[in-house]
Amino acid sequence: MNKFCKLLKDDALISRDGVSTDLLKGKTILITGASGLIGTQFLSSLCFPKIKDLDIFVCVKNTIPEHLSWFYNHGINFIKA
Repeated sequence: MNKFCKLLKDDALISRDGVSTDLLKGKTILITGASGLIGTQFLSSLCFPKIKDLDIFVCVKNTIPEHLSWFYNHGINFIKA
């Protein structure tokens, strides 16, 4: 895990501390704009720690941006639009 991913993970763990994610279990989420600052932070907050039974789809233009490749390798679904 590179420094950027570690920073995202650490931030996500802090921001999710004490927040219940029970309402998200069994849901599907589509994120557009995940390559931007807010979208990347939102995506990481859903992934660290992973929410059980949550399907995440991320819409990208042509290719998966380099800074999102870690998510691709860890079960996030990417849709090219």
